Amino acid sequence: MTIRMKFPTSNAYVENMMEERCHSEIVELHQFFQDWFNAVISDTDAEFDRFADVVASTFAIVSPAGKLQERAPLLAGLRAAYGKSPGIRIWIEDVRLCFQENDIAIVTYAEWQQLGEAITARLSTALFRERSGPPNGLEWLHVHRGLPLGAEAHRLEPWEEAPRFSGLSLLTFPYTYATFNI
Repeated sequence: MTIRMKFPTSNAYVENMMEERCHSEIVELHQFFQDWFNAVISDTDAEFDRFADVVASTFAIVSPAGKLQERAPLLAGLRAAYGKSPGIRIWIEDVRLCFQENDIAIVTYAEWQQLGEAITARLSTALFRERSGPPNGLEWLHVHRGLPLGAEAHRLEPWEEAPRFSGLSLLTFPYTYATFNI
C-alpha cells in the first residue's frame, strides 16, 4: 500500500514560515534586551552572545535621529549597558512580513518600552537573512528604528504629515491602541 501525502509548498506557506521565524527572533531578542538591561541574566560572554551571534558582521542600525551605528560600537555600547535600566519592560507587537525573496526578508514591528510611568512605542524595520546556526535560523542585517510614535520629527518630508494625537490615545502600526494617563 502506497500513501501519498501532499505538503504545502506554495509561496504563501514559505512566507508564513519566514514570518513566524522573524516574529520569534524579534520577540526573543527583545526579551534578551529586557533581561540584559535589568541584569536578570549573567554578564557573561555566553549570555551576550545571544545578541552578538545573530547580527551580521556588516550589521548596522539607524537611530531615530538618523545616526548610523555599525556593529562594533553597537556591541560595545550594549555590553556596557548591562543592568543600566532596572525595571525596564520591552514588548513587541504587530510583526509584519513586508517582503521576502529567497533567504532575505524585510519585517516591520512595533517596539514598546516602559520604564517607570513612561511608555514609548516606535515602528522599526528589520532586514533578515537566513543562516544556519542562530536560534531561529536568521541573522539581522540591518535595522531602522523610527521615532517614538507621537514624537515630532525635526524635519518632515514634504509628503509627510506630523502625527497628531489627543494625548489620551496612541495609534500604533496598525490597529493597536494604548491608553495613557497624562
